[in-house]
Amino acid sequence: IGDKLRGGDESVGGGVAAESGGADGGGSGGEGGGGDMDVEQQPAAAAPETVDLSWLELLPPKDLKPLCEEKDLGKSGNRETLAKRLRANDGLSKAQLKVLCEKVGVANKQGSKADLAQRIGDKLRGGEAKKALVVGISDYPSSPLTNPVNDAKAVAKKLTTLGFDVDMKLDCSEEEFTAAHRNFTDALSNDVACAVFYFAGHGCEYQNRNYLITTTPCTNDRDLPRKAVDAMEVQRGMEESGCKFPVIILDCCRSFRITRSTRASLDGMAEMKAVGSYIALACAPNKTAEDGSGANGTFTAALLKHIGTPDLDIDRVFRRVRVDVLKATNDEQEPWTRSSLRVDPACLCP
Repeated sequence: IGDKLRGGDESVGGGVAAESGGADGGGSGGEGGGGDMDVEQQPAAAAPETVDLSWLELLPPKDLKPLCEEKDLGKSGNRETLAKRLRANDGLSKAQLKVLCEKVGVANKQGSKADLAQRIGDKLRGGEAKKALVVGISDYPSSPLTNPVNDAKAVAKKLTTLGFDVDMKLDCSEEEFTAAHRNFTDALSNDVACAVFYFAGHGCEYQNRNYLITTTPCTNDRDLPRKAVDAMEVQRGMEESGCKFPVIILDCCRSFRITRSTRASLDGMAEMKAVGSYIALACAPNKTAEDGSGANGTFTAALLKHIGTPDLDIDRVFRRVRVDVLKATNDEQEPWTRSSLRVDPACLCP
């Protein structure tokens, strides 16, 4: 098309450009061969501005729908759908970003689109760090599970859209899991607004301690302290870190057996006491949870449905989760929570 518009092979300039390898056919030809067309050399296009809109899912649908309508993208769909639609269609204009600055309380509306987007993202995320460690283990040497890896991937994706810096580990050994949770808690401080630890897989209680089972083979319950991860150690590390809003979510109360055990059953988890934290188990202590027949476990499916609800206190999030799980299991499985949070409000999606 360019050659044709510039005269192509019919002009001397275009022909010389072709022979000499000129990038701009007519322009190079004009300088080298005296063609009839006088075409100016076009300046190289500037690199497109990189604008981070990863925070769009933090906006409520009532704010996303007008943005979509302005770009003729329609207003149907949930928050995630609307946000993806905007990102896939040239993002937001500078004028739209300025309007959002007003809505979320960003005073400085000067600068580039990237500057405005960064300020809005920082404001929506609270201006403070949010960190998460997400672990899912399905590939057990014995008693493999179907959903934990799927659950972990889905939860990691959801937390990322909520502004969390997520570290995800899948099908990990005791050594890998221990290194991950210690690195996680070491990185927490009073500058971290919220920290979430999520685990999906096998778990059991032994001598009043809750152990999260890894891929490291364990055939004797006495080996649990060496070959599994102590959930209460993770909890203590989070509570003592100074983090303002630590959350522990364990979807690991599935029925589990060890070949050589001092007890007939290792089902369920022991009760955990919260100290400045929020703890959620997929079911009540000493009970078992369903792995689920869909893409996700019963508990995690309900969690994914509600955890991203804007301005919903975490207590209300897990009340909704409890209602959904009870309904899905005909009252057989009831999620259990304990809280001694010292922040108010306590919203995972402010």
